[in-house]
Amino acid sequence: MTPASIMRPSPSSLARLIICPAYIGAPFDEENRLKFQGLHAIAVLRVIARHIKQGFLLKSVERRGRGLRIDLEFQKPDGKIRVHEVKSARELTQVHKIQAALYWDGDGNHEIVLSNGSTDIVLPQEYLEEVHRQAETTRAFLRDRPNDAAVAFRPDPCVCRYCGNASCPFLAIQLSTSIVNEVRAIEGEISLVSKNSNEENRHKEPAEPGFRHNAGPRPRRLNRLQLRGLSISSQHGHVKRIEADRYLVRSQSHPSERE
Repeated sequence: MTPASIMRPSPSSLARLIICPAYIGAPFDEENRLKFQGLHAIAVLRVIARHIKQGFLLKSVERRGRGLRIDLEFQKPDGKIRVHEVKSARELTQVHKIQAALYWDGDGNHEIVLSNGSTDIVLPQEYLEEVHRQAETTRAFLRDRPNDAAVAFRPDPCVCRYCGNASCPFLAIQLSTSIVNEVRAIEGEISLVSKNSNEENRHKEPAEPGFRHNAGPRPRRLNRLQLRGLSISSQHGHVKRIEADRYLVRSQSHPSERE
């Protein structure tokens, strides 16, 4: 991180630095960037439509100023200005709230709102003031004690997933946790598929002796999960991709029925 970025980091970076001063943003490849921009545009349109129906007047879209970009500005029916930070994420996290609060310019007549495609959270005045105090403390820490800040690791799932600090001892733990969660999710899907398959077989009419309904391999109970092609690519300790090509293997199958 350059001296200039330490003095005036973007609200997105500063929000994460408030939580973990050792945070270093991981590289963002072009494919993911385009996907993010598309999802963000959809969320912005939904927020605009929702507020116009409620009688708000749209004042600006992606207005730039003071090294930041404000997604949306509305004028309320009572004349007050409402500033929106829009996220494409389904779940709005603490990092998102901190980032939105950093767009407050100190004007008590302006509302700061964190939004996604379905939700609007109006941030209270006390929260805005507290976040700005923390921001000043964090900037001073980064400026005056950069060596201490570089090792002030404070792991947080919402921050670690976008961090590229290879020296962080907690990043490997976050990686392991991500893998475990992925595998558990896959196991849950496989269990549901197996259950549904067994239910279908149970309700089938019994076949005549010596006759098989299917010309393919004899159906057997599914009881073993294999993960094939589990690939993890990391850059500077950042998990870029976890893919699992999963399939089920039938137990006690005849050699001619196996892949």
